[in-house]
Amino acid sequence: MMNSDNLSTLFGSLQNKSAFSGVNLSEYALIKKGAYGKALKAYYAEQKDEPVKVSGAKKPLKKTESKAAESISMVKKSADTLSSSLSKLSSDELWSEAGSDKGREKVTKSISDFVSSYNDVLT
Repeated sequence: MMNSDNLSTLFGSLQNKSAFSGVNLSEYALIKKGAYGKALKAYYAEQKDEPVKVSGAKKPLKKTESKAAESISMVKKSADTLSSSLSKLSSDELWSEAGSDKGREKVTKSISDFVSSYNDVLT
């Protein structure tokens, strides 16, 4: 026969922490149906690392590698441009002509090119 002591013992154990405490049953149902698995498969299908040919690379690169290679290539190109503009700016020939109007224009253009190249490297 069921009395209040038996019922409290039976339902009181539900408050104890078990392996399933904190599990949301709706999320569990989605996992069981395979919705999360399908979402993961769709995500990783988009992120698939297929070989991509990048100019200057010795072998085809994976998509993530190609993005890194492109970034490195852009940084190298910007740094080379900065180095070139700095060498123009530090040439004695440029500063020897600085007194004339044409010389000032060359100096101004060289400084502007340097600043532009510097900003490209930073970005």
